[in-house]
Amino acid sequence: MIFSYKKRKHINKKLLLLLFLCAVCFHAQGITFHSDNSPGASSVEINMHSTLIGINDNLIPTKTNYDTTANKAVNESNLDSEKTDLPECKTNNSFWTIAVSSVAITLVLIPSDNDTYTFLRNLKKDNSLINALSPVVTQLGNGKFALALFGGFGIYHFISGNEKTWDVTKAGFESFLLSGITIQIMKNIFSRERPSNASENGGRWNGLLSRFKKVNKNKSIANYDSFPSGHTATAFAAASTLSYFYPNGAVPYISYSLATAVAISRVMEETHWVSDCVLGAGIGYLSTMLIVKWNDFSSNMSVGIVPVNNGLALNIGYKF
Repeated sequence: MIFSYKKRKHINKKLLLLLFLCAVCFHAQGITFHSDNSPGASSVEINMHSTLIGINDNLIPTKTNYDTTANKAVNESNLDSEKTDLPECKTNNSFWTIAVSSVAITLVLIPSDNDTYTFLRNLKKDNSLINALSPVVTQLGNGKFALALFGGFGIYHFISGNEKTWDVTKAGFESFLLSGITIQIMKNIFSRERPSNASENGGRWNGLLSRFKKVNKNKSIANYDSFPSGHTATAFAAASTLSYFYPNGAVPYISYSLATAVAISRVMEETHWVSDCVLGAGIGYLSTMLIVKWNDFSSNMSVGIVPVNNGLALNIGYKF
């Protein structure tokens, strides 16, 4: 009977871990960026450009032998090469679907937080490889890493002039700030104890602004800032940004896999409960969705600063 009980308990913990992994990976699979392959846009682009070519032809002296057909083909080819490969972000319904799902999954997982925490912590202690990797992986959710990552994209932009890397830099920093602000507000609303400082199973929920109260000022911040996970939010915000701008190939798979690994490591490092990480993942992903929507990187209109002679000029462009 004792053996049967232990075996059943072990199986239950595995099922809880599987539920956690599915919950976190939900955010990776819930991508709502769809390519816009509308042929109408291309035809308008070509027709308008052809019209402009015709106007330019009238301005060319008749003595010049000007091959409009060849130039038209070259220009149309250039237009095709300049087309953005950024997907169209459709957030009207998907935003609320993912937001509600994140909250619902979090609420479902809260009662089992202590069991999954114990299981993952023991898994780390019993496996030397996991024990060595977990402290390293968890740093990928550090704000300094995110700043260095997108700062690198910014530096590359100034070196190469690649406009896409500037959009990545802008979206990366903005989603980092938005998710960070959201996380800090929620931490101070719920004031949940971290596993390392828990006074009860699952950690005590101390309530609104508890750590700022006079009686609590000398206590560790770990008593009040567990829910939700900031490292997980940062990791998923970065992963979502990279996946949006580089939707093809291995980038989305690698980005979301590393973000999920960060979430798991936060529990293994005794700094967060499972539900903290699931909601943090949702906040990070949704922050990027909002930033992409607000900036509208896939829009036909572009505004930017360009160098002109010895100065700078405001450039406003629109693709027809």
